Order: sequence, then structure tokens, then C-alpha cells
Amino acid sequence: MNGRFSILFLFIICFLNYSSAQFLLDTTEIEHYNDTCLKAKNIYLNLKMQSFLRNNEYFNELYDGITFIGSNANPYIIYKPHRNIALSIGWYGRIFNGRKQLYINQIFYRLQYQLSPNVQLVMGHTYGHDQHKVIEPIYSLDNFYFQNPESGLQFLYNSKNIKSDLWLNWQKFILPGEEFKEEFVIGNSSSVQLYKTSNGSGIKIPVNFVAKHKGGQGTISLSPLQTYFNWSLGADWAFKNNHHLVGIQSYYVQFNDVSDNKILRYTDGYGIYSNTYFQSRSWQIIAGYWFGEYYVAPLGEPLYQSLSKKYVNYQEPQKNLILLKVQYSYKSIKQCPIYVQFACYYDYQRGYFDFSYGILLKFSEKFIVLKDLATFE
Repeated sequence: MNGRFSILFLFIICFLNYSSAQFLLDTTEIEHYNDTCLKAKNIYLNLKMQSFLRNNEYFNELYDGITFIGSNANPYIIYKPHRNIALSIGWYGRIFNGRKQLYINQIFYRLQYQLSPNVQLVMGHTYGHDQHKVIEPIYSLDNFYFQNPESGLQFLYNSKNIKSDLWLNWQKFILPGEEFKEEFVIGNSSSVQLYKTSNGSGIKIPVNFVAKHKGGQGTISLSPLQTYFNWSLGADWAFKNNHHLVGIQSYYVQFNDVSDNKILRYTDGYGIYSNTYFQSRSWQIIAGYWFGEYYVAPLGEPLYQSLSKKYVNYQEPQKNLILLKVQYSYKSIKQCPIYVQFACYYDYQRGYFDFSYGILLKFSEKFIVLKDLATFE
């Protein structure tokens, strides 16, 4: 217990000295757009494709390494019947190289409604995964490669000092009498700007929250109801000079099992996640440290956690990780940027050195198909 309060004390000291927002290897600048900003009375065709190679070379007792290599294709049509409404319909597919069948093959659909200048409602396929910008101990970047595109409900709030993403991802739907339970995820990623200078320097308070639930009524499944919470509160200090951004961030991260019948070895845990980062036009570099105790996150990066996904009885109650992440971005063609990434994690307590590397090629472009259609006010 004394160790826990010592770590919390160090976090507070970091906060007071550096007033340290959430900084990730960002690959979303051409994706995180608002379709309701498109001109009304038009129909657009949006062509999106992502080709990727991500190789996780892991040698620990928590999680096996894996190589993701393949492509996502997501063409869809956008209809703008009103300046505040965008309707989208299309297809989403994912194929891994070396497999003959599609890993994901589904209809893509989305309805966006700009409720006010600051608030947008999204239903159907939401802006998910890496676009939430949730820290890695709570939400792993690997979710982008093997999970379905998120679908459900999303509220996006954007004002001068506050940005917030509140979403519900309904992963598994059940009908009465079915033999499995419903599954969904509720999350929020928010950032409050406390102070900002004219050149972009400033102080932010980022907040992350993710709840994973498996349960539901009307099912004949006898498996226990499960509900897990992960949340974090952080501080970010950033200094911008010309095209360079340097900053320090620190988070307190918490895990809670609020299930009626607890099946995990741990019911509560916590962690401290601190980073120093640098960003230029082409480079992003993050050097950081993680301390965790009894920490579990169903959707988080396994390397930060105390329970193994490889062995049922294996556990690492305390975790100490030193991490380094580097990304180079090549953006000579705006519609088709290339990202080259490297990350390494060193557990000096157990002598593990795990690393990953990859390349991500994205393409996104809109075309007007029909102009000046009938609309409504």
C-alpha cells in the first residue's frame, strides 16, 4: 500500500511541476472529418482503403506476438439532403494476405446529424478504434486490425476548449432465447483545454473511460454477467515552436471489476502512465514509463496488464515498463499518406524486451457524383 501511495505522490508531483493530453502515434488526420460539412443537395462517393503490415515480436508470458498484414476497403456513397444531415451507405471489407476469404464482409451505413454547432450525433457505423484517441493501457492499437468496425451510437462535441467523444459500440446483439449474451462497450475520450497560447502551446486535462459489458436478459446462457471499467485522468503540458511540438503527459489509470459474480483473479487495480513526446511535420517520438499493480483491461494492450492471455494461472501483479515509440509520416500526396512505425517495451523486472514495427498506407478521396438534387429545409 505504501508503494501505491508513493507512485500516486510522484504522479501529483509531475502534475504540479509540468501540468502535463493525450498524445498518440496519430494516423487519423485525413479520416476524422465531418461529412455534415459537405455541401447540401449533392451525392458524393468516398473511396477509402488502408493497407497495413504490423508485426508484434513479443517474447513475454502475457501475450503471443502476431503479424497483421492485409487491407481494409471501405467505399461508400454520401447523400446530403440537408446542410445538417449526411446519409452514408456502402461496404466494408477486410482481407488478410494469405487467406482466400474475407475476414470482414459487411454493409457499411451511417447517419450523421449536426444537432448544434458543437454537437454531432452519429448512428450506425461510428468513428471508432484509433479515432477515439484513447491511451494504450485502456485501448490497444491492435483493435484496429482484428476487430469489426464499430457500430452503435456516438456523440461528438467540439468547442474552443472542450473536445469529447462519447460512444456506444454494440458488439453482439441477442434475441430472446439465444444461447449467448449480448456484448457492448461504452466509452468516452475527452480533453479540456485549460490554457493555450497563440502559437499552440498550452495545458490540457485528458479523460478516458471504457466499460466492457457482457450480459443481457432473455438469454439462456448460464455464463456469468461481466462488467469491467477502465478509466484515466491525466494532465498534458505542451510547448510549440514553429512546426515542432514538445510535451510531457501523465495519467492515473484505474481498473474496476463491478460484475455480480467475479471470475477474474483481481477486482481492482491501477497504473501510472507518463510520457515525454516530440512531434514535427514528419516525426513523432514518445518515450515513457508505466507502473501497474493488479491492472486488467479487456480492450487494452496486454503488455501493460497483470493477467496473462496465454496461461490461465500466470500473473504479474506488478508491472514496470519503459517504452519508446517512433513514427515517420510521408505525406507528399495528401490523399495517400504513408506511416512507418516502431515501438519497443522493456520490462526490466523480468528482462523482457518486446517490440513491434509496421507500415500503414492510407487512401481517402471524395468525388461528387450528382449535383443540385432536391433537398429540404
